[in-house]
Amino acid sequence: MSRLAILKKYFPTGTAEGDAHLLDKVFVTPFQLSEVLSTPEGSPTILLGRKGVGKTALMEWLKNDFSKYGVPTILIRPDDIDTTDFKTASDIASLKGAIHKALVSCIASKIGSELSGFLTGPEELLYNEAIAKGSLEPSFARKTAEVIKLIARPTSKASVSELIASITGSTNSSKLAKAIGDHLEARGNSFYLFIDDSDQIATSDDPNHLNRIWALLLSIRKLSQDCHSLKCIVSLRTEVWLRLTRNDRGQRDQIDHIRPLLVTLRSTSHHITQIITSRLAAAATEINEDPTDPFLSFFSSSTVRLPTTEDNRRSWPAFIVKSGRDRPRDAIQLIGHLIKKAIGRGDIRISDEDAEASMREYSRECAESLNIEFGEICNNLTEIIKLFAGRDFEWDFEDLRIFLRDIPSRFNIRVYGVSLQPNSDDSALTLLSILHEADFINPRKKDPSKPRGFDHISFLDDPQLVQRDRWNELQALTWDIHPVFRSYLISFTRTLPHKRKPSK
Repeated sequence: MSRLAILKKYFPTGTAEGDAHLLDKVFVTPFQLSEVLSTPEGSPTILLGRKGVGKTALMEWLKNDFSKYGVPTILIRPDDIDTTDFKTASDIASLKGAIHKALVSCIASKIGSELSGFLTGPEELLYNEAIAKGSLEPSFARKTAEVIKLIARPTSKASVSELIASITGSTNSSKLAKAIGDHLEARGNSFYLFIDDSDQIATSDDPNHLNRIWALLLSIRKLSQDCHSLKCIVSLRTEVWLRLTRNDRGQRDQIDHIRPLLVTLRSTSHHITQIITSRLAAAATEINEDPTDPFLSFFSSSTVRLPTTEDNRRSWPAFIVKSGRDRPRDAIQLIGHLIKKAIGRGDIRISDEDAEASMREYSRECAESLNIEFGEICNNLTEIIKLFAGRDFEWDFEDLRIFLRDIPSRFNIRVYGVSLQPNSDDSALTLLSILHEADFINPRKKDPSKPRGFDHISFLDDPQLVQRDRWNELQALTWDIHPVFRSYLISFTRTLPHKRKPSK
């Protein structure tokens, strides 16, 4: 098997499902791990994150590791929950009741099928009674909570040490290891419940879909309050949470109760570099080459000519991380593209030519994925992005404002259900806010401490940046289209854009 064919095994899909067999070998823990595990007493942790940031992979990996060390753990996805009774419920109270019943039933079923080894004597009898009478008695939820309390196990000091070594990759007394150890030793009996992709409890064609998500979050909080042994971690996409907070017909009174429970999962450049390097190192070891600098085994040089430029070069890690837009999944998928192109050329290493060819396809996929992620928030997002084709990649605020003011005159645009008006600064700001949130365009500010003298401001760095009351601040910034979308825009012109002011 060729070296690139072996490398391909370590970059299959970038999704948790496709990479599940690799997690034990190459998983890199996020820096917020101790915060994620520190579930508040009687409350869940709501794990926010963009698609591809690694929420599912983290839950899969934690479930496997916790189970190894005797901590009862189950993982639930919306597909596991029976939604039959949801269809007739519309108000939040009815939805909450239906979802709570379905959630408890799902947990009980998971206990029986996955945690049978934890059930002995009276625990098994109580569990069987709960299942047998669950569909008839209103006390089903209480009985299941009692089962959870009985199954929950104290984590011994020895087990904590082993678990820390596993999930931090080290037995040293790092801050992360200490924080996790202090947390687990202080919690006493624990039963961990992971609920992934919670926003999929609803579908966009259901008029009550946001209320369904609220009902699920409130049901999980009630379950945590009823059973303090239950440590619940729930994943939710960042953009879905923002929709919940901005929906006037939603449960806005609950936002202040839920907000303290939020933990936003983010991947730093260093973290994504570690993820990539760990996979490359595993592949280098498999072909009996030095894993210390594994890029040397699979790339033709230490740097790459950036696509869409004449001879602007970066290191391969910098190029891949930047193109990944702070999402490990995207960075992994880009390397998958690079491998495919190099194999197609019959080469044994990845080169500049593969980067240029890969970006044309990868850039289009990233642009199309924005429409999937933000389509419910803003219609015609793909068409809006295409309007930037043939224009400069760098904008000053005034030119950008004039350009965005005109877009609603070309076709109907709705953001959060509200139609934008042409020739309106408010509409221009609304569009800019969405494009910033989607990471399509980001402002940069001067920062002498950075190697290039400036730094970009991502939406997660400052979600409230694009506001009318910050107009003067916005005017002082330069706005750059993210490099990952540039190949896609160039595909509509077939030529590199000239350095010129955008037309007004």
